[in-house]
Amino acid sequence: MITRQNIARHELVGLMVCVENSTHTGLVGKCGQVIYETKNTLHIVEKGKIVIVPKASCTFKFALQEGGVLVDGRQICFRPHERPKKARA
Repeated sequence: MITRQNIARHELVGLMVCVENSTHTGLVGKCGQVIYETKNTLHIVEKGKIVIVPKASCTFKFALQEGGVLVDGRQICFRPHERPKKARA
C-alpha cells in the first residue's frame, strides 16, 4: 500500500497527481493520471492530452487513499526501477 512515508520509493504510474508548484508557471495546476515515467519526467493525461512534466523543477501533490501528499520532484528524480534503493521518504 502506498503511504505518505513510502511514496518516494513506490511506483507512481497509475496515481492521480497535480503540479502544486513549479519554476515553469504554465505547469502549475496541471492534474491527471501518471501514465509513464522516466528518470526526469512524469507523463500525465489531462483532459485526453499527454503533458510531460519535469520532476526536478516541480512540487507534486499525489492523491492517496489517506489524502493528498506533497512530494518535491527532486526526491523522485530516479529511474523508476532505481527509486526503491535510492529514495528516502
